Amino acid sequence: MLRVGTSIGASFSTSFSTSFSTDGPGARGPARGSVRQVPFDDGRQHVGVDPWLVGEEDRDPTRRLRGRLPAPVTVWTAATRRVGRAGITVSSVIVAEGEPPEIAGLIGPLSDLWDAAAESRRFVLHALTADQLDLAERFALRWPGDPFEGLDVTATEWGPQLEAVSTRASCSVIGSSEAGHGILVRARVERVVIGGGTRLPLVHYRGAYATVGRRPRPRPQEAPKG
Repeated sequence: MLRVGTSIGASFSTSFSTSFSTDGPGARGPARGSVRQVPFDDGRQHVGVDPWLVGEEDRDPTRRLRGRLPAPVTVWTAATRRVGRAGITVSSVIVAEGEPPEIAGLIGPLSDLWDAAAESRRFVLHALTADQLDLAERFALRWPGDPFEGLDVTATEWGPQLEAVSTRASCSVIGSSEAGHGILVRARVERVVIGGGTRLPLVHYRGAYATVGRRPRPRPQEAPKG
C-alpha cells in the first residue's frame, strides 16, 4: 500500500516534489489506514503556484514514466583528500544478487560525489527510512553548506558513514558509463549491514517522497452455515 502526505522534497534530481510519510513517530510498524504529513520546514515562504511548473501535456514522457516507478531513496557518500567528504541523494538504484553481488545507480556527472567515488573507487550506500526525510533533503544539496554538518559521521575506508542510517552497503566501483543525462555507476558490494526494527522505507514516487507497507492479508471468509 502506497501512502502520501504534503511538504517540499526532492530525490537526487532537481525537480520540486511533495513529501510524504506514514502513521506514528518514526514510521514504525505495519501500514495502517491513515496518512500524516511530515513536519518539514525548508526555511522558505511559499506563496501561490510554482511559476515554473510545466503543464502535464508538455512534460517529458520518459520522465513521467520514471515517476511512475517507485524507487528507493538512498544517500551515497565518498571522500578523498582532494575532494573532501561528499554525498548525494540517489533514487535510481538497483541491486543485483550473485557472486559477487553488485549495485548500480544513476548519478549526476558533475556531482562532488562522483568526483570522490571515481577517484577513491569506493563509496557507502545508505538506505533511508520514512523518518529520515531530512537526510534526503540535506544530500539533495538544495542549500549551500556542508550536508554532513551536525551529523554523527564515522570515517571508514569506504567513505563517510552516517550513523543514523542502520542499513548500508560498502561498495567498490567497478565501472561507469554515460546513460542519458547521468552516469551509470556499477559497484561490487563488499559489506552489508542490515538495520533492525520495523521502520518503513522512504521511496520516491511521481515526483514525491512516500513510503510503502505490506498490504494486510484479507481475512478468510467463513463457510456458510447450514
